Amino acid sequence: MVKRDFSDPVNALHGAIQILNLPVTAKPENVKAKPVEGKENFKFEGTSGALSDPKAQLVYLQKDGGLVLSWKVETDVGDNWLLTYVDANKNDKVHSVVDYVSAAEYQVYPWGINDPTEGNRTTLHLPWLKTLSTDWHIDGKGWYSTTRGNNAIAQENPTGGPEYENNYRPKSPLFIFKYPYSKAMTPPSSYRDASITQLFYTTNVYHDVLYILGFNEKAGNFQINNWNKGGVGGDYAILNSQDGSGVNNANFATPPDGQPGRMRMYTWNASIPERDGCFEAGIVIHEYTHGVSNRLTGGPENSRCLAALESGGMGEGWSDFFATAIRLKPGDTRATDYTMGEWASNRPNGIRKYRYSTSLTTNPHMYVDADGLTSVHAIGNIWASMLYELLWNLIDKHGKGDVTKIRPVLKNGVPTDGRHLAMKIVLDGMALQPCLPNFVQARDAILDADKNLTQGSNKCEIWKAFAKRGLGVGAVFNLSKRTGSNELPAGC
Repeated sequence: MVKRDFSDPVNALHGAIQILNLPVTAKPENVKAKPVEGKENFKFEGTSGALSDPKAQLVYLQKDGGLVLSWKVETDVGDNWLLTYVDANKNDKVHSVVDYVSAAEYQVYPWGINDPTEGNRTTLHLPWLKTLSTDWHIDGKGWYSTTRGNNAIAQENPTGGPEYENNYRPKSPLFIFKYPYSKAMTPPSSYRDASITQLFYTTNVYHDVLYILGFNEKAGNFQINNWNKGGVGGDYAILNSQDGSGVNNANFATPPDGQPGRMRMYTWNASIPERDGCFEAGIVIHEYTHGVSNRLTGGPENSRCLAALESGGMGEGWSDFFATAIRLKPGDTRATDYTMGEWASNRPNGIRKYRYSTSLTTNPHMYVDADGLTSVHAIGNIWASMLYELLWNLIDKHGKGDVTKIRPVLKNGVPTDGRHLAMKIVLDGMALQPCLPNFVQARDAILDADKNLTQGSNKCEIWKAFAKRGLGVGAVFNLSKRTGSNELPAGC
């Protein structure tokens, strides 16, 4: 028998736990080192406290110009995913520690920059909101050193087909997602890594913001693992960058809770070189919001409650509203106007009939303008115009807050600024309205949401927003002949 000239892997695990004070329990009588593929490669069974079974592999570590025989001990403890190099002969000596989580970086257009005309790409370190359950690359079963995690899985899909799991996505063992992109690069496939990374980043940030505002597990959000917090898991968002099934558009398919949603982002060919919709955050947010409104309206198990013409139009309007509210800048006022899809489409006025504006000269839309319309996007332009009025009425009352910060600030569950308050009551209103709602019912649901949240302290601001564009007290829904009203309730 040849004597081993290195320690037992279980002892190395104990050394890593003790030296780093890891929240892992590994009692000697319970822990077993089970050989796995490869020489001196083990998985530990019988531990607790880690999100997955710890592992150890005997390796040589480069140090001080030489090689040191070490146990590479891998422990996933949620906030940290550590590779601890424990000396193979002295278990109380650690040569190096690598934390995959703390190394995570993304080179992207950061939150609040809508498209390449508004700012530059930058490298962001750990951009997720840490008070949520996990970061973006873990689902409770393991870590993914690619654009995959609990909330989303992002990849290219040049064929436009339904398969996605084996499609290409960038991989980085150290979670450094930094890839070249410029507006002059062509074809789009030459910057696919940057596109996929941007799509993954924008979607995950939006997931985190919505989570704080109430679109969580119980509400039917998109997550593989719901961490025993309610709802049905198994349904991250499938994100297809540069999807080959179309051009000059994007879409989001929303099945009931428990089945993954699917976003398809296309390239836009109205400019030379063509443009990638993944770099216009407003389009990504617009599409993801379809998933939100479909899950909330009628409950997460019923995703067909926006299938009528008017309710489908409001679906487009909600998506435009959230995309616009999120892109506000520090210097914006109620005189600031916004387009939708301007950069990707290469159209100065965007892809809607009217810009979003509180000016009735710039945007004269009224409730009765929906008569005779057969396009959900045209109807949505009317609904989002009303919500834009609501946004600024609440901002004028409560302030805009620091729009450079991602996290909504809540006090007793109520956003402290008007921007996030508007987003919150619109979101809550979706969950209160009936299946297949019309404008009048959706307006009333927003009023009810504010009553539930603030005891109705914003009643008049809400009524004034809707009444300005013809959805006042006397407004009546009729699919072919709507009745408009600028009337306010008593006291407003």
